[in-house]
Amino acid sequence: QRDGSLKDVAQIGFTLLMVQVYYRTDSVIIGLLKGQEPVGLYAAVYQLIFVGESVAVLYFVSILPRISSFWQVNRDRLASLLDFSMSVFVTLGFLLGIAGVLFSKEVVRIVYGAEYLPARGAFSILIWSMVMTYTALTPFYFLMGTNFQKECSRATVIAALVNLALNFPLIIHYG
Repeated sequence: QRDGSLKDVAQIGFTLLMVQVYYRTDSVIIGLLKGQEPVGLYAAVYQLIFVGESVAVLYFVSILPRISSFWQVNRDRLASLLDFSMSVFVTLGFLLGIAGVLFSKEVVRIVYGAEYLPARGAFSILIWSMVMTYTALTPFYFLMGTNFQKECSRATVIAALVNLALNFPLIIHYG
């Protein structure tokens, strides 16, 4: 068992910093390579993804105490909660991903207006990042809630580095 030491807090803080690197790199690269208008369109549709991801984060933050408690006293209930959470968010993520691609034009037009329709391609790509996030949040919060912050941090650093490495060529090629 860990005692909530400063080292543990620093580990979680570093992990959250890497999450920001993961989420902000693309906007910075688009702004540098493409300019203000493309980054503005991208940022607008990204807000829709952020709202969807925030719902999942709120769920996991709300069950974090339960994850920690089950880890200590009832591993069977922890496994059930893990299975339930993963099933719900993988299923929901894929349904939203498919619907987001099929109805990207309508979503962008209804939320932002016709002048934002050039961002529908970005929305169709970003909706799949939400699918990946929904899938990743379950193990992320279960690792955090069961005293595996170091492993969670390692996985987050790897994801941020892969994201950074992929963003440059993909943004250059696809805009």
